[in-house]
Amino acid sequence: MSLFGFFCGRTVFAAKGSDAARIFNKCMEEKITYVKSVWDGESFLLHLEGRAASRFAALCEREQIEVEVRSRKGLPELWSRYRSRPGLWLGLLLVVGLLVLSRGVIWSIRIEGNARLGEDRILALLAENGIEVGSPLRDLRPAMAEGNILLAEKDISWISLYAVGTTLNVEVRETERGEPSEEGAANLVALCDGVIERIEVCDGGVVVKRGDVVRKGELLVSGVYDTPEGGALRQTLARGEVFARTIHEYEVKIPLLHEKKVYTGREWCEKRIKFFSKDIKVFANTGNAPPTCDIIYYEDKLSLFGGEELPLGMDTVLCREYVMETVRLSPGEAAEYAFAELERELAALSVRVELLEKDISFELTDEAYVLDCRITCLENIAVTQRIEA
Repeated sequence: MSLFGFFCGRTVFAAKGSDAARIFNKCMEEKITYVKSVWDGESFLLHLEGRAASRFAALCEREQIEVEVRSRKGLPELWSRYRSRPGLWLGLLLVVGLLVLSRGVIWSIRIEGNARLGEDRILALLAENGIEVGSPLRDLRPAMAEGNILLAEKDISWISLYAVGTTLNVEVRETERGEPSEEGAANLVALCDGVIERIEVCDGGVVVKRGDVVRKGELLVSGVYDTPEGGALRQTLARGEVFARTIHEYEVKIPLLHEKKVYTGREWCEKRIKFFSKDIKVFANTGNAPPTCDIIYYEDKLSLFGGEELPLGMDTVLCREYVMETVRLSPGEAAEYAFAELERELAALSVRVELLEKDISFELTDEAYVLDCRITCLENIAVTQRIEA
């Protein structure tokens, strides 16, 4: 949340998805600026700040567009809720004063480049070297910390620490797993069945050609080769990519008797002010929440007008009660669920392969809607296999 949004307030309105186009058009006509719009799976959410929120509410009332206020955040909402607690506001003033005096400390740590290694582990390694949110910038010794971390964590092959303002940027490169070292030797073998389409190899002896049909585990590029002058065989680390046309098959089965979440409208909330690494609870009634709740986390950090994040924000935990109801889906509803699930599967697959063809068939029985999908892909099927001595 921006400073403007904090001091002037931010309101989140929920509307029906069918009203989205009309709302966008009316906002454009009336020049009402919104911060962002999202679809949460049930409703279309529009975030507005300051006077834009009251203008939008008046617009919807005039145009008879049904909306509801999902949440209000910022100083006006805090004031209306906690104005009878002067101690809280005194504490807030003290926090603002501390912010002014804390320009020489680390406000936030931004980590990039980690895939397998969790942020918690990296933050723990930094803390072992005296680097954490709230640490003085003048005590930062990047070269020493980088060396200590490389010695302590074998899954990090390279790390760089540098401060930009009050933000510490941490860039890491993880050690590659499952591959032999440069001194070792390895073949490239097929990850799955396929028909070879393209070969891009920089080291090793290619033993397949375009158009060959290969099976899972079959040798593609050999790490053993003859020297030009003949004689003893030499070994190397085969490296490269072998692209093949492959087949992936999916089955999605949606029972017609389907359990559906129905929200009761009862909600519980917990709010905490987060200052550096300290949490200050300001409100909570989540102790009475039943176990059948969806728990939604919101993290709002304040930022300066230049975009720099402040080490001050509000964490909100919202519990929305629901009950499960068994409903019988129509064929159309079951098909919609099935195709949505298939699209999620294909989205995960498309990250690593190129989709070429898609063949879909379905069957409707008394119990379920069954969707079968056959996908033809182009993918790199070469994986490294160590040559044992």
